[in-house]
Amino acid sequence: MSVSPGDLIDQSCLLWRMIYATVHTFKEQHPEFLVCRHEDIARSPIEEFRNIYELLGLEFTPEIEQTIIIASSTRNPKEGSQKDRHAYHLNSKANLEMWKQRLDAQEISRIRELTTDVAPFFYAGTDWE
Repeated sequence: MSVSPGDLIDQSCLLWRMIYATVHTFKEQHPEFLVCRHEDIARSPIEEFRNIYELLGLEFTPEIEQTIIIASSTRNPKEGSQKDRHAYHLNSKANLEMWKQRLDAQEISRIRELTTDVAPFFYAGTDWE
């Protein structure tokens, strides 16, 4: 009997579900764990990092704030560079929407269906729009 591993969306959704189900379980078992969503940090990098630093008892200095501003500025590209995969300066807010440009409506619907058992722990229905 031959077993097909599925396509990229199937494989990606399975991996995402395994990772995030584990994160959810760890968070439930260890409420002291700090779990941050990439989307929240990308939308409000200064506020989110300031909160993280405070929760960890670290000093949020003007130099750190400036580094975050430079790394997430709207002047930065929306996507990472294919030439320099270690470049980390992105327009963090604009980058959040790139998946909607790469995937069509059918693919988005399929991903939502394949992750429906885990996604609600991290995302509301409006996050898919």
